Amino acid sequence: MHQDYILRMIEQFFSALAAIMQSRRAGRQEEAYYLIQAAGQDYLQFNILTLLNCDLEQCLAQLKVGDVLDVERVAICGDLLHELALIFESNGLESDATRLKTLSLQLYQTVIATPSALSEARYRQKIQLLTQELE
Repeated sequence: MHQDYILRMIEQFFSALAAIMQSRRAGRQEEAYYLIQAAGQDYLQFNILTLLNCDLEQCLAQLKVGDVLDVERVAICGDLLHELALIFESNGLESDATRLKTLSLQLYQTVIATPSALSEARYRQKIQLLTQELE
């Protein structure tokens, strides 16, 4: 039952992520930015912008439920921060974009290091792409 809830939540998030990506790719950066903020509120229950100056440990602390790290929230956060990084990059904010891409990479590495219902292959591919880009 809990597994079904998590899978439904992930499916809903992927729909929201697709809308973010569509807006960003269409050049509607401001719309994508607000969709990222809304998704952060909906799926993480906090303003994703509070993580802009956080390191990995601070970010992971925000993603715990009680004392337990919520791997699904870690994955969602990684995806949202990566999309935010791409917006920053398209607006010439290279250092901020690189910092957020690095944090996204670290979050994806945390996802695959933790057993979960998430597709490990999807996150391994994201890790490989981000690692190549950040080199």
